[in-house]
Amino acid sequence: MAFSPNGSRLCCGFENAIEIFDVSQPGAEGYRLHTTPTRSSRQGQKGIISSLAFSFVDSYSDSILAAGSFSGSIGLYDISGPVPLTTLLQPSQTGGITKLLFHPLSPHLLFAASRKSTHLDVWDLRNTSRTSSSGKLSRQGRTNQRLGFDIDPSGTWLAAGDQDGNLSIFSAQPLPDQLEPVTTFSLSSEPISTTLFHPFAPLLVTTSGARKFGGAPRTQRDSVDSIGCDSSEDDDGTDADVQEGGLDVEERNSLELWRLS
Repeated sequence: MAFSPNGSRLCCGFENAIEIFDVSQPGAEGYRLHTTPTRSSRQGQKGIISSLAFSFVDSYSDSILAAGSFSGSIGLYDISGPVPLTTLLQPSQTGGITKLLFHPLSPHLLFAASRKSTHLDVWDLRNTSRTSSSGKLSRQGRTNQRLGFDIDPSGTWLAAGDQDGNLSIFSAQPLPDQLEPVTTFSLSSEPISTTLFHPFAPLLVTTSGARKFGGAPRTQRDSVDSIGCDSSEDDDGTDADVQEGGLDVEERNSLELWRLS
């Protein structure tokens, strides 16, 4: 979901569509902007719209809406114009789009993260004839888990977490074709799933963790009954295996607040 810069509209992702609500009319039905003519059509943007972001031009216009889909495409929409879809961008890798973000001070720069990708894609939208990304920020993300990134309010730095628990800091200024991080910190043994700058204070929030899957549950009673023995002698035994479902998993989920200097 994303609010328009002037706060008048709320846009929500849908399958092959974007729902647009007028927040001045609570309870009213929204307008459905179809991203493809029909389900069977090969035109337009296909798939579930998984990420939305507005470019900020001024507080009086709706500006441009970028919409990413789980099919791996990014559409640029003028939701106030007669022809909503203006451009269809193609990331360098085909994983589903997990986050879109416009540069806060240079709204012609669009950043995108996708699943199972080794980098973030960057587009300079002043060159509308080029649909492929114009820059890449290296970060390890070969996982289906969402790995967030954010740009600080001054537009100077971009912070991105990776699947190995590292936080990388990039320059968010105009980019060459390939950009390596300025510095990298090891914060966790788990993937960094969220990275968020405070809107005006020198603070950064990160979250880490991943869903864990273990083997099938197995209890002491199951093992004893399977050989036809009386299990009454074991009733006072430990129930750890039952309570934990037979899973030996250590939880390392965290939310941390960092002061920047």
